[in-house]
Amino acid sequence: MSKVQLAEYEQLSKSLYRQQLQFVDEELGRTFEALEASGRLKNAIVVMYANHGDGLYDNRVPNHGVSYQSCVSVPLLIRQSIVGTMAGKRLASAVTSDSQ
Repeated sequence: MSKVQLAEYEQLSKSLYRQQLQFVDEELGRTFEALEASGRLKNAIVVMYANHGDGLYDNRVPNHGVSYQSCVSVPLLIRQSIVGTMAGKRLASAVTSDSQ
């Protein structure tokens, strides 16, 4: 691929990624609206996570096939209506799925 083709591919990849994020955001909005309309939002715990990150050309890598931080760090969002000591907190340490 030429440099021009690579640049175009990078722009397309980032545009598609933004569209994916917008879709997820809209669907989460619909989910919260449906929960609220049904009266279930106050008792709901909503968990959203991803199974991998995307490089998006960080470290000159176009996708998620390597172990750079941008590929292995994934979002974990938890929304609950019960206000507690963790409300609005962001953890500095990594959260793992290690069950041992």
